[in-house]
Amino acid sequence: MLAGSLQIEVREWFASLIPRRFPHRRIALTAAEHGRRLLSELQVAGSPERPTCAQRAGATRRVMAAFRAFAAWATALPRKNGTVNFGHHEGMGAAGVALIWMNQVSEELLYALDWRRELLCEGTSQLPSLGGCFMGIARMQTTWPWLVDAVAAASAGRVRAAVPAPVLFAPQPSQVLLHILGSGNLMVEVGVDKGQTSEELLEALPNLTILGVDPYLGRYNGQESRERLDGMGGEEAFRQAAQRYSRFQGRARLWRQRSAAAAAGWTGPAPDLVFIDGEHDFESCAEDLRLWAPLLTTGGVLAGHDYRAGEQGVVRAVHQNLPDGATLHLAPHGVWWWYVP
Repeated sequence: MLAGSLQIEVREWFASLIPRRFPHRRIALTAAEHGRRLLSELQVAGSPERPTCAQRAGATRRVMAAFRAFAAWATALPRKNGTVNFGHHEGMGAAGVALIWMNQVSEELLYALDWRRELLCEGTSQLPSLGGCFMGIARMQTTWPWLVDAVAAASAGRVRAAVPAPVLFAPQPSQVLLHILGSGNLMVEVGVDKGQTSEELLEALPNLTILGVDPYLGRYNGQESRERLDGMGGEEAFRQAAQRYSRFQGRARLWRQRSAAAAAGWTGPAPDLVFIDGEHDFESCAEDLRLWAPLLTTGGVLAGHDYRAGEQGVVRAVHQNLPDGATLHLAPHGVWWWYVP
């Protein structure tokens, strides 16, 4: 069952992303657990093709009870002011994001069907048509814990940040990058791995050219990768990336070298976007930011991945290199960016 798989994702995946020492971990996981319980009730409610009056009323009461529990918890959270403008909401912290999450769930339920008619058994039941509502709330399960975490990290660092409304429900990092790129035609990706992100962008944007930079040393975060198990960073990753890049002759080039060497030897036109996803320790990440930022075109975008509490090297490097007066933009999946003056 999908609700069961979401429970595993929430408890294992997001629990592993946010270390226990961070207080917002409980907020993110509790909100996601409320969402999972609601999804379980929605799944049961939408199962009968021709529900009886008793089934309609019972399912409605259980769905409403699950939502009321979510709402009661979210509204009772002590909300301390944060530093993040979240969509149209200003000064949000982790608890404020959880409250907005609950309100988004409320809207999905409100527009799904007339719950009063189900409770009173009026007309034909619309419970079997709950699939759209279910999927909308399920998508939140995979994006909003990221947002709680990112907002908490930015607020802890007291940096000016914003989460733009168009990226709130982006299902993949590539979808965020599509929003950021706009009309940009040249992108550098530092840390290509197997090339999935580059491939998705090149398929979506026929005028885009990507230069991928990755030494493929078989290491991750300074440690030897388990290449035989996951192929991360070594020969197998290089083979897959090269194969993907070969599909886009003239629009994709893969440089197998270190980031610093690639930046030092750059002689091409100024990139519109540089996406940093290399080593995640502070020194390496900070060096990447310092070396690539000056190469961007005026108004270009310096962006990256893995901005989250569990990657303090990335968070510190981003905060310390954020230009004076610039706004740090945040999105699901640990994506961050700012615009170069």
